[in-house]
Amino acid sequence: MGVNISEEFLAMASNFLNCRIGRTSFKYLGLPVGANLRKMSTWMPMLNVIRGRLGSWGHKYISLGGRIVLINAVLSSIPIYYLSSTGRCS
Repeated sequence: MGVNISEEFLAMASNFLNCRIGRTSFKYLGLPVGANLRKMSTWMPMLNVIRGRLGSWGHKYISLGGRIVLINAVLSSIPIYYLSSTGRCS
């Protein structure tokens, strides 16, 4: 299995080592391991978390000021967490 390496290199390494190519299809800290960071599908878990948080707050009796505080405190930290978990953002 390879993370953030080209398919050609992975094929050459597989031939040299005489082994099969595996896929990394698991999540670590909510993000798919080895996913392409440029694809929208990679970021869908983060967007779903944000949508879920906003949806649950919509029916609460929270003032406009309280909603602004929630957005600043919680929703702004979710993307920071995901970006710091990826290790590199190229």
